[in-house]
Amino acid sequence: MKEIPIFFPNNITDLPPRYVVDYRASCLAMTSQNAMSTVDSLNDDVHVVDEALTEAASVSEVQLQGKNFLVTTSALVDQPEVISVALFPTGGNNQLGAPKTVELNTGDLVVVSARAVSIDSTSFKAAPLSPPLFRLVLVGSQGIIVSLALDENLVPDMANPLKVLFPEEYVPVALQSHITSTLLRPTMVEFLSSKRHHIVIALSPSLMIVDWMNSGKCEVWTESQCREDMKSRQRILDFSNFAFGRIDNGVVDMAPTAAVCVSSNKPKGNEGTDVVFTIHSDASIRKWLVDTDKSLRPFHVCTKIAKELPSPSTWNDARNSVAMSARLYGQTFALGLYIKTNSILEGESACNIWAFNGQITSSFDESLELWIPNDVQNVVSMAFNPTDPRCSLCAVFEYSKGTSSQNKSGIHVVMYPHDHIVIVGSQPEFMTTDSLDQIAAVERDRINALSYGETVLADFDEEESSPSVDEALNAVDALHLKFLFRPMFPRGNGTVLPPSDSCIRRALSKLVSNYRREQGMSIELETIKTLYEWRKRDKYRERISSFTNNYGRNATNSSQPMLESVYESYVRISREEEPKEEICEEIVIEGQTENGLLTEIETHQNRWRQLLRQIWEEEHILRLPLHVAWLNGYGLPVMLRGGVSSILTPPSQRRMANPLYLELDDACSRILSCIEADPSKSRYLYNIEGRVATYVSRFLLKPYPQSSIEDDLTCLGRWAAYKQGDLQNLRNALVAATTAGEILDWVRSNPQELLFSSDLDLNVFGPTDAGEFPNIQLRQAACTSLVRTVDAIRRAQLGKCLLLSALGTEGFVDKVALRRYMSVISVLWTSSQQLNMSVDANNATIHNIHFHERSVLPLNSSDPSFGNPPSGVLRPHNPRTTVLDADVISLANDPTASNYQSMFPWAVAGLVEVFTSRVFPDKGKGTDSLPPELSALPNPGGCAFSFDYSGLALRLLAPMVEFCIPEDSSEMLMMRTREMARCLLEALRKDSFPPNQKRKMLQLASQLLSPQAFSSRNDLNIVLMNEGLAYLSQLSSGTDPSDGRNLQALVRELLPTSTSAEVSDVLELECSRRLLSRVENIDEESRPLLQAVAEGFLLISRVHFRIHMFEKLITNGDSLDPVVEDSYYQYLIDVTSCAISEIREQFPESFLVKSNEYRSLWATKLKFAIRSARWNEAYDACFQRPLEPDRENNLGLLVKAMVDQGGLLDLIRLCRPFRSGESGDITDLYPIACEVLLHYSAEQDNYEARASSSGIRAITDYQGALYALHASQLQWQRAAQAMSLRYEKAVRCFRTRKDSFIANLKSTLIVDDLVLSSTAAANATMLVKEPMARFVTTGEYGWYSAYVPNNPGLPRNNSNHGGDDGEDDTYYYRGAVHLKTSSFRAIGLRTAYFDGCVVQSKVIETFCSNVSVLKDTERVIALLFDSGYYQKGLILALKMCEQYNEKYGRMRGNGLDTFAVYVADLLKSWLIPRSFEVSNGSKLRPTLNQLQIANDSFGKTSRAPFYAATSRSHALASLPGEAIAAALSTFVRKLTCEFSTAETPIALEVAECILRQNDAARLPVWLERLLLAADAEDSINGAFAPRRIGNSQEYLGNPQGLLSLYINESLFCEASDLVASVLNRHCTRIQNADKETRRLPSEGDIDYVPYDLIDTLYNLIQVAIDSSECDNEEKEKMQKARERMEKALLNYSKLLQNNEDGLNSARLLETY
Repeated sequence: MKEIPIFFPNNITDLPPRYVVDYRASCLAMTSQNAMSTVDSLNDDVHVVDEALTEAASVSEVQLQGKNFLVTTSALVDQPEVISVALFPTGGNNQLGAPKTVELNTGDLVVVSARAVSIDSTSFKAAPLSPPLFRLVLVGSQGIIVSLALDENLVPDMANPLKVLFPEEYVPVALQSHITSTLLRPTMVEFLSSKRHHIVIALSPSLMIVDWMNSGKCEVWTESQCREDMKSRQRILDFSNFAFGRIDNGVVDMAPTAAVCVSSNKPKGNEGTDVVFTIHSDASIRKWLVDTDKSLRPFHVCTKIAKELPSPSTWNDARNSVAMSARLYGQTFALGLYIKTNSILEGESACNIWAFNGQITSSFDESLELWIPNDVQNVVSMAFNPTDPRCSLCAVFEYSKGTSSQNKSGIHVVMYPHDHIVIVGSQPEFMTTDSLDQIAAVERDRINALSYGETVLADFDEEESSPSVDEALNAVDALHLKFLFRPMFPRGNGTVLPPSDSCIRRALSKLVSNYRREQGMSIELETIKTLYEWRKRDKYRERISSFTNNYGRNATNSSQPMLESVYESYVRISREEEPKEEICEEIVIEGQTENGLLTEIETHQNRWRQLLRQIWEEEHILRLPLHVAWLNGYGLPVMLRGGVSSILTPPSQRRMANPLYLELDDACSRILSCIEADPSKSRYLYNIEGRVATYVSRFLLKPYPQSSIEDDLTCLGRWAAYKQGDLQNLRNALVAATTAGEILDWVRSNPQELLFSSDLDLNVFGPTDAGEFPNIQLRQAACTSLVRTVDAIRRAQLGKCLLLSALGTEGFVDKVALRRYMSVISVLWTSSQQLNMSVDANNATIHNIHFHERSVLPLNSSDPSFGNPPSGVLRPHNPRTTVLDADVISLANDPTASNYQSMFPWAVAGLVEVFTSRVFPDKGKGTDSLPPELSALPNPGGCAFSFDYSGLALRLLAPMVEFCIPEDSSEMLMMRTREMARCLLEALRKDSFPPNQKRKMLQLASQLLSPQAFSSRNDLNIVLMNEGLAYLSQLSSGTDPSDGRNLQALVRELLPTSTSAEVSDVLELECSRRLLSRVENIDEESRPLLQAVAEGFLLISRVHFRIHMFEKLITNGDSLDPVVEDSYYQYLIDVTSCAISEIREQFPESFLVKSNEYRSLWATKLKFAIRSARWNEAYDACFQRPLEPDRENNLGLLVKAMVDQGGLLDLIRLCRPFRSGESGDITDLYPIACEVLLHYSAEQDNYEARASSSGIRAITDYQGALYALHASQLQWQRAAQAMSLRYEKAVRCFRTRKDSFIANLKSTLIVDDLVLSSTAAANATMLVKEPMARFVTTGEYGWYSAYVPNNPGLPRNNSNHGGDDGEDDTYYYRGAVHLKTSSFRAIGLRTAYFDGCVVQSKVIETFCSNVSVLKDTERVIALLFDSGYYQKGLILALKMCEQYNEKYGRMRGNGLDTFAVYVADLLKSWLIPRSFEVSNGSKLRPTLNQLQIANDSFGKTSRAPFYAATSRSHALASLPGEAIAAALSTFVRKLTCEFSTAETPIALEVAECILRQNDAARLPVWLERLLLAADAEDSINGAFAPRRIGNSQEYLGNPQGLLSLYINESLFCEASDLVASVLNRHCTRIQNADKETRRLPSEGDIDYVPYDLIDTLYNLIQVAIDSSECDNEEKEKMQKARERMEKALLNYSKLLQNNEDGLNSARLLETY
């Protein structure tokens, strides 16, 4: 029998509704559950969990409105208080429908029995429109009975609360005091067959029957009362025969009941007599007859004191140590009794089974003890087969045999058949069982055989690298993680999934002390992290142990034994401590030697083995057999385990009739079984399979060790064959009775014994409703069946390999077997990989599942009974799933499998049949488009899965491509080779392969696609082919191909050995269609010519297909790895060049010129060269084109591509140096590049694109490239013209901007471009050698931008060709000075634009104004001054003055210097007012940084810091303002001193501006001294008119102007002091002169005193003194100042009298 899983109660990805059963409040509440919150640790007592699982396991049959259903209950392993209920609809031919599931949290109610009971509509009051219901009855260990109503979707009837019966409610009051505290066991509770609402409960020490549904009535059964009733009915009052006499109700007269069983003669009816059998603790057996329709009291009892039974004192105390089963055959009964004892004799089993029989109404007739195998540890279940009309007892034994290291456990399904002498035979018939226990044993053997360390070392040896310990261990970890989390072989827990997180964590906690789970960490990372901690602790203990041993030896030599015990205690304590990091680092360093590396790998591998074995042990509870039910309605046994519910199917029938094939299959099975029975050989065999799986995962990147594998299999096969002893007989029979073809058919055939028999109509998953989607439970069950089927094929193919290698067959038969075996391994490996279910942006699936022709159900169905399609089988609410699960969904959606679905609608048998027939066909034939092995993958174009199709397909194709056999057809060979190459090229985009492997993949793909790989013919006959082409060219070219002979038939006739794919490729060629369409008839003379031409076309098609495959990789999908991309493109260029050379050698030039395919090869080479930035090869490809128009177009494409890809420097190198007057030709790339770049730059407006792009996409700057190209050729005027065009375009774009976020970004880019273009244009213009040519023409896209052979003379830049004031802004000239001004203006505006304190709208308005150049520049200057950028404003003013002076001259109309006007304006309008505003506390510009830059740019730098405040204050907040005021004063002083001249009296204007400011009492000292020329060194003092010495340009001040200013501002005191100061200083100089007579007017020594102003001052002071507006203090100050002035005048007059000539000269001068 075969165990087929159908339900997985502990599946965390399936989230059924969960309800809390509150039996105390008699209510049912729905609760939410988090599937990810699983319990990490089981109960401390594992036996308690085993008992909880056993007691909650049950299988029942119910009927709802004529439909039959199967109900199973199972407790969850991690949460035993939660019971999972599954409802399966049943049908004919043993069909099971899709299960509905629900979970019940029973809390502290320990369920010992569960039963689903159909509800009679007359006995239960339900709502009129309520759905059909059934009752699930739960019996607690304390006798509490809980029942709840469920419908066919397992939805509880919330309108009717729970029905709860407590023992106090149904146990008689008189008996309640006798009820002991002994808990119920599952065998103490039994439901009556005829009335399921009656329960027989052995509530120690009483035996009673309870009506739990209707009345809650209870009746206690006693033997004495029953016998009294029997006597009463017989009206015989002979009490002498009554052993006990009449007793009162409630008095116990029997020993406690150990087990109960029930049977009825009408099991499906509502009426009838039930027979109840009980066994008691005194080894007595009683048979009770009861008719519940009449009374709850039994009407008959029969007691048997079974002396043949062992003494009750030897009975085992386990909860399932006593069990009974009975069945009625007419008026005869059969009873099976199981008792497990404590006394275990060596070599014998402690389990015992007896069979009793007799008449129903009479006593027991006879008993028979049945034989049980010695290795049986427990009887899981036993029952009389309800479907067998004869009496046969079925049982399931749990056995265990072997040593502790090689322990093998499992189940035996046996049947004690009917015997003609006794009721059943004592010897059992063993049924061959393919159970999960056998799979688990193989799984454990594979764990023990793991040797990934050898694989890792072999890989490093092949790469010739010396790995570190960490690198080697990381590789070992990676392989073990794949083994753990991506299992490829069937698993003992009945699933295809990796172990649960809770099992892994429990195993880690038992192996690694102080293990702690970290929240949020994946289980994979948690496993690796814990293993790393494990390794650190082992190394730490090893270090401490070695240190202790060394010290102990030294201590022994020194006679100090006490120290050793101290260190032993230290070591013991240190085992529980964490190792220090520095010690661990030293340990890692120690393991770097070669021997240390081997030791580290082996030790780490042992850790993995321990972990995997411990996980396997933790999963034992999932494999624990709990219950087996043989049902009346459903014909197959149902087995419940801890983690899976299964059905047991009968053995399959052999399909082959050839006796030799049967004999060979048996021989293969015997050889494989012989090897697996030997521990060392089986470990070696599984090691080989692990190596094969590793090689399959690498798909030809590393060569298959074919010889090594074949040798190993030969050794194993011969060992097993010789041990069997029939090797020679098989060899002789094989040679005598078969042919090579028959052997191949046998090798390629699937095994005869698969999971399902071909004649079994087993529908485990159907029938489903229209459009129903299979839930996760069904998909897992289907995946399990599929992987077990594939594994059966693997086992059969492995046996064939072993047999054929042992027989030593010649030829390629053994190669066929080995290839098929590796192909099966590749299918298993691929099926274990993971993928994602695709979901679109709206979180809706992109695919619909079709189950029937008329039904379509979207994957996002919200029906809770159906599965959640976007969820995989690995994690809840996660689209991650396995490839095998995707296969299951794809098969259900495959319309071509409808015939299978009609026979097995959603059946496991149908899926297995479809899958095996497609993936493993007997003849190896695939579909029209794909090889058969690729059917193991879901169709990537028609399913809702996103996965690496190419990576998985490589593993499937690699064995078939590597091991080619002559039997492979050319069609299949071509199909596999091309598909393999395509997958290799697509896999180059994946990140899962390192660069070195990608290079190997590229080489392998090239080898597979080479023309030599598809052809074994010699070179073409060039002579015949040329004659054939000439012959075809002479034929009429006007014939329509559709009117002539069919081209496909023609090509097939000319190329008889070619495949259909090659014929299609030939027909796709333009040259073949054009020439072969002219052929209407083929004669013998033209046939060889046409065949030669067709072979030539075939060569072209192969070359084109190869290049097309490489080209497709670039044009589709993501970009390649940068490391691989460079070598990939170079390889493609080489391949294309070789193809061009090959075609050029084979075909004449006349054909190549007209061939589009030949021209496309050059275009392909150019494209590859451009994409790989190999510009020399691209340049060569352009000039090698056959047609001249193609060359010109390609050169233009080349120029654009070079600029787009950043190859401007290479473009410059390819261009010849340009010489003026030279005419351009096609070989000169410079004029072509100029034309292309000018074309794209004229159309380019990339500001919008650059502003809206995310920065990932690069935008080419064609204008900048054009400028660089001109500059590289020293064509500076053209370079300036290119930048001028850029500037004008930027200005126009600025003027058309709109206010938005993108517009602001765009404005930023434009501002930067304005600065760049204007500066570049100005610099390029200055580099022009000819001064007359230093100009540009704005708005012109020709002449000076493109290539001009002969440059005509250009006019000068004057007003005749456009004005600078904007009279004509379409075409006008810009000189060098104008360009400089524009550049400085753009720089200034950019500075203001990016200043956050400046309003950008004001800057933009200034940019966009178009009044005139001078006026616009003045606005910019004013904006810069207002923003505090004095340096940039003055520089711009200076450049503008240069432009203005170049056009109008230096002086303006009023005779003032142009630049001095701007300086004076800056001082009066901004600097001086701001200095007073800042000092007053106003927060305005400029900043301290701006003033520092300005001060450093003009005048002499003083030693003292300009920002030093002159006053001291404790107010820190005022210091910044004072520093700015000081800096402003310094800058005012510098500008005034620097630019003040006699022609431009800036100093006097500054003085006037200062005096007119508020609160300005007097001028700064430096300004007065400047105006008075007090510090002038190169001057002669002439009083109020100082004079220069020689050619000195020093400013000599203006004392008279200052005096006038004081008088006008009513500063009489200051004016008087000014007169006194000038005169006193002049007098001092006169007194210090050597000879006064030398001061002659004729020599220019003339003094000037403005007596009129002095007189006016004198009079004004008198007027002020006489007025009443001034106070006395002010009058006194003015009086004293006037007296000082009078004194100075008198002193001056005395000095003048000493020199008569001087006085006369002075008076004479005064008269003028």
